Amino acid sequence: MAKMVTVVNSCLVPPALPTPKSPIWLSNLDLFAAPTHVRVVYFFRNRSSDPFPSPAASIKASLARVLVSYYPFAGRFAKSTQGRLEIRCTGEGALFFEAVSNLTLDEFGVYKPSLDNCRLLVPTDGFNALEKSDDSIPILLVQLTSFKCGGLCLGTALHHQASDGIAATRFMFNWADATRDPTLPISIPCIDRTSLRARSPPTVQFYHPEFDLRARPEKQEPVSFTFLNVTPAQLVAVKASCGDKYTSFESMAAHIWRCTCLARGPTRPDEEIRLVMTADLRRRLSQTLPSDFVGNALTVTVAIAPAAEVAAGLQAARIREAIEKLDEEYLRSAVDYLELQEDKRRLARSAGNFAATDISVGSWNRLPLNEVDFGWGPPEFMGPAILISPRQFLVLSSPDGGVKVCCSVETEKMDSFVKLFHELLPVPAAVVNDSDLAKVAS
Repeated sequence: MAKMVTVVNSCLVPPALPTPKSPIWLSNLDLFAAPTHVRVVYFFRNRSSDPFPSPAASIKASLARVLVSYYPFAGRFAKSTQGRLEIRCTGEGALFFEAVSNLTLDEFGVYKPSLDNCRLLVPTDGFNALEKSDDSIPILLVQLTSFKCGGLCLGTALHHQASDGIAATRFMFNWADATRDPTLPISIPCIDRTSLRARSPPTVQFYHPEFDLRARPEKQEPVSFTFLNVTPAQLVAVKASCGDKYTSFESMAAHIWRCTCLARGPTRPDEEIRLVMTADLRRRLSQTLPSDFVGNALTVTVAIAPAAEVAAGLQAARIREAIEKLDEEYLRSAVDYLELQEDKRRLARSAGNFAATDISVGSWNRLPLNEVDFGWGPPEFMGPAILISPRQFLVLSSPDGGVKVCCSVETEKMDSFVKLFHELLPVPAAVVNDSDLAKVAS
C-alpha cells in the first residue's frame, strides 16, 4: 500500500503578541552551522476510541503563544549592511501545514529515515538556504499529519543556523507545555549571542584540526539509512569492553568508528581515519551561557587515528582526549579562527568538507525528546527525519535504557556495516545486576 499523505491546509503562524524588531546578530558558531533545517519526526499513537481534540487548532494556538518568547523563530534570515547573515525579527511567523494520510500508523510502519519519507512528513522542500534567497526562508516549519487510525505525526524543521539541538529541545518542551496548559506562563529565553564574539584582535593559540580542509570524494555514492538498537545489557557490555572509564556516547562512538572503518574494506594501515563530534559550550566557558540560551553553542572536535588502530579495537581514549581538550582557551581560539575565515561555511561537513574516510557521530542521548507531551502522551517514536551526510551517525536514548543509532552509510557498504555492528558488540554477561544497568545512565 502506498504511503499517501495529502496536505489540506497551510498558513503562517505569527507570534500571538507584538515582539521586538531589532535584528539578531549571529555568532561564528551560528554561521558555521549547517545552512539547512534539522528535520525531526514525532509519532503519537491514539490509544483511545475518541480522536484527539482539535490537534491542529490547539498546537497552532500554542505555537503562536510560544513564538512570543521565541520570536527569532518567527523571523527571516537576511544580510546586514556589512554583508553578515543575521535574523530579521519580522514576526512573519512559522510555516504550518496540516496533512492527512489514508493509512494507519501500523500500515505506515516504523519510520525509516529516507528522502521520500521526509518529504511526506516534514515541509522543507524548496526551503534549503542553498536554493533560496535568505530573506525567503522560514526559520521554523511544521507539519501535523493525521492518520486514519487517529494517530498523529508532528514533523518539525528548525534551521540549524538559528538554533542547536539543546535550544530546540527546550523550545519543544515549552511548546508542548503551552499546548497542555494554555494558562502556563512561558519563560523568555536568552537570545543574546554576544558572549560568543571573537576577541579583538582574534588570537588563534592552537592548531585546529577540526577545521582542516579535506579531500572530497570524487563522486557522491548512493546512501541508505537505518536505525540499530542496542539493549541496556549490550550498552553495559560495550562500556565494560572500554574499561568502564568512558561514557555511553564515547563507548558507542568508538564501536561505530571501528565498524565503519572495517566496512570500508582493505585500506592502508597508516591511512588517517577521523571521527568528527560536537561538544556543548554552555558549561565550558567561564562566562557561562545560561541553560535557556537560544542559538548555536556547539563546536566540533575531531579524534584521529590510523586505520590499523581503529580497525583493531575500540578507540575510546582518543575520543575522550578530543573532547577533554575543549577548555576555554581552546574554544576561544576556535571562535577566533573562524573569525579570520572569510567563508566559514566551506570548512563545515555540510559544505562537503568531509573526506571518504571521515565519519561523524553525534548524540541526542541526553536530549529527553521522548518525553515531549502535547497532551497526546509521549511519542511512540521520535527521531531525525533524515541525515544530511554519508557516514553520519546519531546516538539517541531509548525508553528501555539502551540506545538506538540512526545510521547514514553508503548503500553498498550498509549490509557489511550492520553485520559488523551486531557481530562486534560485546556479548552481555549472562546476568546483569541493577548496579551494572545504572552505569548506562552515566
